Amino acid sequence: MVGFLLKGAGLLILIAAGFFAGSVLAWSASAKSPGGDGIVYNGVWFTSTFAGSADQSPALRAYVARTGILALAQSEVLYYQTDLDDEGRPLETRCQYQVKGSSFDSDWWSLAVYDDTNHYFPIPDVPASFNSVNVPVDEDGRWTIAIGTRDDADHAWIPILDTGGFNLLLRLYRPGKDVRSKLGSAEMPEIRRLACD
Repeated sequence: MVGFLLKGAGLLILIAAGFFAGSVLAWSASAKSPGGDGIVYNGVWFTSTFAGSADQSPALRAYVARTGILALAQSEVLYYQTDLDDEGRPLETRCQYQVKGSSFDSDWWSLAVYDDTNHYFPIPDVPASFNSVNVPVDEDGRWTIAIGTRDDADHAWIPILDTGGFNLLLRLYRPGKDVRSKLGSAEMPEIRRLACD
């Protein structure tokens, strides 16, 4: 009888450990990627045609619940994300970057930097994003945003901490028909890696 109870207890411990490990993996995965729901790639940037819709899969719903990203309705905002530079290399906090672009076919836009857990870097009193209102533009209407641990006095600068990887989130609020019809070919910001420590 004691042997039966020990085997039963061992089985319960094994089941509990499996449940715990699976929960941790699912929680971690839901913070990293929105899953494959309607993913459309545009160079290194990607968007989901299901973000903000009632047709989201459980994986996409978990991502939204876990991160708070991609939560608004499609009629309000179009989201593009990336964790790669223009050469396909992962964005690393040990490197300095320049992100360059111009205006978008939308009422308002913002470009934000998130750490590899989809949170802002905990740096007080500095911007974690720039937008169509506050980003400086040149005479051609183009902008450059520097991202890195070192200040770039010549451009708008988003500071980060050297903690590993990071990602960019471009939000296009009330996007026009042109950008909606060209999800995979609309002009996206360039992401150029400069020096790395």
